[in-house]
Amino acid sequence: MSEQKFDFNQFISDSKETLLNPKSYFATMKLDGGMGEPLIKALIYSVVAGVLYLIWSFLIVGGVAGGMLGSAAGVGAFFFTIIGGIIGVFIAALIILIISSICSGNNDFEANLRVAASLMVMFPIGALASVFMFNFYLGTIVSFLVNLYALYLLYIAVTTALKGKDQTAKIIMLVLAGIMLIFLARNLYRGQFYSRAFNFGSNKYQKELSNFQEQMEAATNEMNAAYAESGDNANESGDEKYAKPEKFPSDALKEVKQYLSKGNPVLSQEKLQRLADVLTELKDYDESQSDEINKVLTSNGYKGTMEYSSDLLAAASGYAAVASLKGLEELKNASEAEKKNAGMFEMDKVLITAASQSISLAKLTEEDLHTVYDNWDLIVEIDKNSKK
Repeated sequence: MSEQKFDFNQFISDSKETLLNPKSYFATMKLDGGMGEPLIKALIYSVVAGVLYLIWSFLIVGGVAGGMLGSAAGVGAFFFTIIGGIIGVFIAALIILIISSICSGNNDFEANLRVAASLMVMFPIGALASVFMFNFYLGTIVSFLVNLYALYLLYIAVTTALKGKDQTAKIIMLVLAGIMLIFLARNLYRGQFYSRAFNFGSNKYQKELSNFQEQMEAATNEMNAAYAESGDNANESGDEKYAKPEKFPSDALKEVKQYLSKGNPVLSQEKLQRLADVLTELKDYDESQSDEINKVLTSNGYKGTMEYSSDLLAAASGYAAVASLKGLEELKNASEAEKKNAGMFEMDKVLITAASQSISLAKLTEEDLHTVYDNWDLIVEIDKNSKK
């Protein structure tokens, strides 16, 4: 069929109907007329989304990391969003075609491309919702809700426009919603670290970053109580808590080898020394003194709080990883009575999980862990000052 002239007013009307009255829109939408119209729709949605990401990049990244970096990030986000949108509409059309075929619906590619282009109305909505990412948890939940509504629109499109079987479509959407829920739970679980890594709210950030250590200490105290009941003295003084392991926990490292990053090291003695110096200067500041904090960071060579937070996250994760591996190695060499007490609390699993999560969180390499061990005094200084 011949290409039809693109009607921008109709495009605006269709966009509103897709969002606010999807059943009516998809029941009457045209499934033919050439591929020009759906591609233009996809392009417009992509440009709008790109502009929104450009604005957020200037406001958020630019405000945190400086003008040049903010501008580069914004322009990059703008063009990648447009390119991704154009490529994405074809990929989405193919996925929808597969779903429609499973549901015994329309398997004409143009029809599915038109549906995909219409569903891309959610692209700028998702970009608009990204403003909530100033708070990781709120942003993650809002993003989930946006995706859930997009899934609902897909269900309406498959069953109404493409005439797919309702029951089959429901099953597919429920499976997809279940997968989304799993990723939501996973992201929220990991977000307890990430959400603070780029928000130097000083005390709040450090408290959350050390949350895992507090949990570990609580578990260790429970185990120590069990030791005390059996006559063993497992209580450590504050100084012993920071005692450097007698040797690097190489044997325990084998348990988490698969989690080590294959990339470049993220820690060095120079980075740790700089971090220790900055924390010494910052310990008397609070989060309301953002200008003074930025001056301290800049004077020590940091380009912004993102770089500082990244180094702090890596150092804290490295400390938690080596400390956990130290505990695991000691557990392996413990007496049978001690192993029995530890087994009551599954301490081996706790320590392995702690080490693997810490390594994965900051993408640490084996060299990074050796850097932490070799510069233990600096790590202890960083840990102590980060809690002040």
